[in-house]
Amino acid sequence: PYTTLFRSDAFAHLKFMAYVDAAMPLFEKAGIVADLDEGCIPLDAGEGAPAFIAACRKLRRWEREQIVKA
Repeated sequence: PYTTLFRSDAFAHLKFMAYVDAAMPLFEKAGIVADLDEGCIPLDAGEGAPAFIAACRKLRRWEREQIVKA
């Protein structure tokens, strides 16, 4: 499905991603659940949305570049 492809592409392109727990099956299907990092921000917590917005100012999660599968 498109949503799984979107998630794996966003991860591979070092983008920040916000998510809710209900979206975990999409991460699992995309094969990235074991690689989730600080650039994958849960929105369930009260500070999730502000943290995501602040992270997006950096544009990319460059530290992820070394683990992204080609």
